[in-house]
Formats: sequence, structure tokens, C-alpha cells
Amino acid sequence: MKLYNLSCVVGVSAFTRVKANSPEEAIEIASERSIELYFNGSGADPDEVWCIEEADGDPSNVTANEDEESWQ
Repeated sequence: MKLYNLSCVVGVSAFTRVKANSPEEAIEIASERSIELYFNGSGADPDEVWCIEEADGDPSNVTANEDEESWQ
């Protein structure tokens, strides 16, 4: 039996907090922020980055590549 490495795209929800004078300014500021996993002890700060807590979608665009190792 062969071993395969699979990858996919999964939708997630993210949040961040921004101090700004308008929604447009807030969006502009937030668009420059990185994305980090957010959980107890992660150190991710919603005032500095986009925070992802959990996946909320189904796998799509799945691809598979054969692994060089064989399944034991």
C-alpha cells in the first residue's frame, strides 16, 4: 500500500481589533496585519494581528502526492 501526503484549502474565520477614525481606515490598517493562531497561551494579540481560533469550513481543492516511504 502506498502512502500519500494530501493538502487542501479550508475556510476559517479571523478577527482583529483596530483603533481608527473610520471603517475604511480600520480596514486599511488591518489589511497590513499578519495572521496567527489564537488560543490560551499563544501570545497572539488581537490588537496587533488577525487571530484564528478554529476552522469552520470543509476541505476543498484537495491534492495528493505520493510519499517516498511506503505504508507499513
